[in-house]
Amino acid sequence: MAECPRLLVADIGGTNARFAIVEDDGDPGAPVSLACDDFPDLVDTVGAGLRLLAPRAPPRAAAIAVAAPITGDRVVLTNRGEWRFSARAAAGALGLDRLTVVNDLCALALALPVLGRADWTPLGPGPSNGADGAPQAVLGPGTGLGTAAVVPSGEGWVPVAGEGGHVTLAATDDRQAALIRQIRDSGARATPDRLVSGPGLARIHAALAAIDGVDGVPHQAQDIAAGACPYCVETVALFACLLGALAGDLALTYGARGGVYVGGGVVPKLGVAFPGDLFRREFEAKGRFAEYVAAIPTRLITHPHATLIGAGQAFGRIGAGLVHVVS
Repeated sequence: MAECPRLLVADIGGTNARFAIVEDDGDPGAPVSLACDDFPDLVDTVGAGLRLLAPRAPPRAAAIAVAAPITGDRVVLTNRGEWRFSARAAAGALGLDRLTVVNDLCALALALPVLGRADWTPLGPGPSNGADGAPQAVLGPGTGLGTAAVVPSGEGWVPVAGEGGHVTLAATDDRQAALIRQIRDSGARATPDRLVSGPGLARIHAALAAIDGVDGVPHQAQDIAAGACPYCVETVALFACLLGALAGDLALTYGARGGVYVGGGVVPKLGVAFPGDLFRREFEAKGRFAEYVAAIPTRLITHPHATLIGAGQAFGRIGAGLVHVVS
């Protein structure tokens, strides 16, 4: 991270926004959280976060992780499309001399090399350690689903941003194929962002009941996690299988022999209801490459503010998945 005595870091998703101040020691201080629904746009949200933090002096630099593809100065949040902004204009409105805007999963990927063993827990059975110096990948089911990776270079770790949440979701058995057909017949495209996410739990539940011709009360994520009905239990199992298969695909795509990490808020909220064995079974179900992925650890990020750490790591960088402006 570029030297900066006081840096505002932010993690702005589709539902919540979190803020902290990075002081001289490089670690984010105690964060504050706001609901995105309470604000009309990103600039107002960041301003409110700063007022809550009440730093001893206004920061002149910031790194903001957002749930959106970063392809230039103009940014549109994926699952909050009314929030669109210019990075340069946002820097001016917030009184910043320097501003880095980074994709949230890109920021999370940048945190991976600096997280310690206390910041993650194994997800499903599998090896304890990955290959030293190998790429690492992360996927984060939350309001939507994002993906990213970091790869080693001669100058540290380089993030690889992507939009893996919007690939075409593949079925690995007949029940999954029926689910995807049901989603498609409803006029939607079956993607990880749509199904392997917090809102996706309710969509899976409703689709399974519709497939079987069962009329019932719609269940939300908290009911599904509690196993309120047989379809709730099946929904969580199917969610774990889809997530595991997608994680295995990322391991193959990025050659992520250093480990595949799961972030986001959904899996921690499912807690003991999440079947790690099913996740890992689908992660390794890669035919001729089953042995390859079986050697890769899968981990659940438990650090509550890993994306804020990654945003700090992203500050001052220029590259894919981020933009840095200097006023």
